[in-house]
Amino acid sequence: MSVIIGTPWLKNSSAIELIDFYESMSHNLDIAAAILDTNSNIIYRNAMFKDLSGFVQSWVAVNIMHLLDCKMSQVPGWPYEARVIKNKGCYVLHLHKINVIPSGNETLLKAYQRDVKAGKDEYKVATQLLSKYLGWRYAAVVEFDLSSGIKFLEFWDKGCWFQIENYPIRNTPCELALHASDMTFLTQVQSAFPEATLVADFNVESYASLMFRDTNNKPAGHIMLMHDQSSVNVDQTERCLRIMTMALGALRSRGLDDTPETSF
Repeated sequence: MSVIIGTPWLKNSSAIELIDFYESMSHNLDIAAAILDTNSNIIYRNAMFKDLSGFVQSWVAVNIMHLLDCKMSQVPGWPYEARVIKNKGCYVLHLHKINVIPSGNETLLKAYQRDVKAGKDEYKVATQLLSKYLGWRYAAVVEFDLSSGIKFLEFWDKGCWFQIENYPIRNTPCELALHASDMTFLTQVQSAFPEATLVADFNVESYASLMFRDTNNKPAGHIMLMHDQSSVNVDQTERCLRIMTMALGALRSRGLDDTPETSF
């Protein structure tokens, strides 16, 4: 049985009534359902929703405002469509599984989940996989701050991880990315930033970075990619960065990172 999310009953029910409904229908409802408060905090998840990965749950919370008014949206890299409607002081969410052809993004995420579940450090896993799948020489998880500069939480250079000291952020590509809500991508970086120590030390020609957030939509850090060549796949880089930032954001969430891996 599937409940049509746009029905008047769902729109006009309180959060308590909705929770009672989903609990009573737990064995007869073939969709993942959740209820979120107006701050996008998940206050109820049915059994099917709990079985979803932390990434999917985090993506829903962060993108809740874009999913309103019964619009359908596919979760990037995952075989689900999300549908949300605003209710009495809360949001109602349904996730429907759809048939999609497995993509490179899905393979990347499954590799990430596998390694993190095996106990490997999530920043090490993310940097190594991004470099491997995208071909960028350098991959890092960083924090940007105008006063303290660029703090490297993890740094990968084709084959191993390194501990890197902080770099000044002024007059670097990172300064442009500091408050950017979307991916920052630059080529011919050495020409554009001739005074930047970071650029000179790593012979940077291409640069990309994207912020990741927790499920409270607060900045938690950046994933930064650098390459000593100008030939990179921009579209694939953006797709993989978006997927990986959401995956890291899920692990920064409030207790959602203990959900089991989604099976395909």
